[in-house]
Amino acid sequence: MKKFIYILTILCSFFIFLTNFENQSIIQTSKIGHASESFAEHEDLEILNFQYHLGNDVSTRKERYGQLIDFLEDKDCYALFYTSTSQENYKDENYLYIMGSNALYTFDFFDTLHTKRIDFTKESNLYFSNMVNDPNAYDYIAYIDSVNNQPYQDTLEIRHFSSYKQYATVREGIDIDLELNLLSKDRLLTQAMVMNSEIYNYVDAEVGFKEHVGSSYKGLLKDRSFAFQMIGLCVLAIAILLTCQIFRSKKEIIIRKMMGHSFVRIFKEMFITQLFLCILFYIVVQILSYAFYVHSFNSVTFPLLMKSWHDFLIFLIFLIISCFYICFCIVKVKDSGEMKRQGNRNFFSYASIVVKIVFIVVAFAPFVNYVLEWKNIAYNAYALRAYQEHLRGYVGVSGIASFDYDPTKIMQFFDEQGAVYQDFEQNILFENMKEFDTSLQHTTIYPYIIVNKAYLKDYSVIDVKNVAVDIEKLPPDTLLIPQKYEGVDTSYYCPNTSCDVVMIKNGNRFINHHAYSVDMTLNRKDPIVLVVGEIPNWSATNMLLKNTDKNKQALHSYLKTNGLLETVHLKTTDDYYELAKNESNTLFVRYSIVFLLYILLAFIFQYQSIYIQFDQCKHEYAINYLLGKTFWQRYGNILNNNILMYSFVLIYGIFFAQMTYFQLLAYLLCAIIVDILVAYYMIHYFEKHKVIAILKGEQS
Repeated sequence: MKKFIYILTILCSFFIFLTNFENQSIIQTSKIGHASESFAEHEDLEILNFQYHLGNDVSTRKERYGQLIDFLEDKDCYALFYTSTSQENYKDENYLYIMGSNALYTFDFFDTLHTKRIDFTKESNLYFSNMVNDPNAYDYIAYIDSVNNQPYQDTLEIRHFSSYKQYATVREGIDIDLELNLLSKDRLLTQAMVMNSEIYNYVDAEVGFKEHVGSSYKGLLKDRSFAFQMIGLCVLAIAILLTCQIFRSKKEIIIRKMMGHSFVRIFKEMFITQLFLCILFYIVVQILSYAFYVHSFNSVTFPLLMKSWHDFLIFLIFLIISCFYICFCIVKVKDSGEMKRQGNRNFFSYASIVVKIVFIVVAFAPFVNYVLEWKNIAYNAYALRAYQEHLRGYVGVSGIASFDYDPTKIMQFFDEQGAVYQDFEQNILFENMKEFDTSLQHTTIYPYIIVNKAYLKDYSVIDVKNVAVDIEKLPPDTLLIPQKYEGVDTSYYCPNTSCDVVMIKNGNRFINHHAYSVDMTLNRKDPIVLVVGEIPNWSATNMLLKNTDKNKQALHSYLKTNGLLETVHLKTTDDYYELAKNESNTLFVRYSIVFLLYILLAFIFQYQSIYIQFDQCKHEYAINYLLGKTFWQRYGNILNNNILMYSFVLIYGIFFAQMTYFQLLAYLLCAIIVDILVAYYMIHYFEKHKVIAILKGEQS
């Protein structure tokens, strides 16, 4: 039992750390990504947002940018803006420009690895970078999660306004607009100052002034209430295991009471060491996890440490409450004469039943959800590795930095170079459309993908006549329909009034070449396939070109010739793959820990339920064993009690669970079957060890 207690504590502590670690990482990256809102919130300022037009030639841009800096210096307000450019190695280089304030160093979400400081109130060409291999950076941004410093991430540099030189690098003829955020105590007063200055001539009149509202990170955070629930359940399980130890050691407890020992002394001498070890294991796991995931101490890790300390105090409070319960159980252990009285015997039986009912009701719905999600996450982790060669080695357009540019030009170029086109996300769109289009609500959505001929070159598609389909001869907008969907109305999948249809054999599995798709669908088996002619979409998840030296040279030449090096942003699927793999690993570890915790908790609650009921009636079971009664006659009451406990879950599920009645009954039936199997095994185990011992006269 001691091993179970320590394993439970270790898993619980690790899960709590992961929850806090992920949440703080999300908060930090989001606050850096929305620096204007972070500045405003921290400094109690208001944000004035507007588009500032620099112009389309170098001299004009330089002059207008100089006027902007003069205005900011004269009016003593500070400003921020983001820009982004594409590098030759297919990564985005993002810049955050700050002027007029050093408040950045007072935030709990920002620090640098070597604690160096740049004075943003003075002109400077120094900068901070998230790339620790950048030799020119003055210092490096410290992240809670060091994955943000990895080479496959996009670059982020934090600079002073005076170091902005992009107005000179972007070719002439392309308009540059900066989305400026001015921060001050009074937004309307700042707006009036802008309107009365020369820079107002370059403010985009169509967009005008607005109060900038950024996105919130709160919807991305892991549920801390669930973490608290897990702490409570784990501590309750520890208390239950110690209660079982009380039953196992009741002779010793009775003897100690006869010797005049108080329940406090008995508790201290028999159980306090185990509880202290639980606390020690919890702390050690927190320290080791911190050392493995975080590596360092600085101002950005302080909130993580505070949350860990807060959760440790909650764990400690729950543990102290459990100590009172254990002491109460020690008090309820009476001498052998009193133990035979039915009232005292029933206390522990009733308590064990109530505790298990509470566990089942609290844990059933979350456990079902976690199992279903864990199954998908585990498969996704496997698929990322199984399809690795399909998910790497491509380059796609990650963004276009100008509304004036016609994206069909880059689509035509990719098409001419033999780029693959794939769209694995249409199913999501169809499902979303069903919510708004009543005519589609009863329509069955079959697996569906859109691809071009270049994508299908890696596949051998066989028609129902057992003849290989000649992909090159297929007309545009051809539907390849697996034989299993023969007779099904597939007009919904045709973009035109009619499409050519080719029936193909079942068993085809098509691989997504992009690891970071919307729903992480890395493959589809037997989908309806729409084969298009020209590439219809430039999205990075859809339009991909093999990242060979030949294609890289042709792509760079095309972008340079057309002056698009700053406009078209490219990214390789290798980088997306690393991001997806890192996220998948984190999810898999987190969900696996929760899955193991639930399994262990279920085993412990089942163990205590069977153990206490068996211990209370062991002599009766021994006599029934001698009388030759069947297994059900001997232990039917235990099995019935375990099954009846799920009636509370059924009632709770009908009113509160977000699932259909069929799903609820199916999951309940599975849980009951597993419960009975575990109970059957435990009863056999106890019967082998306890009943035989009683019949031999070794136990009383």
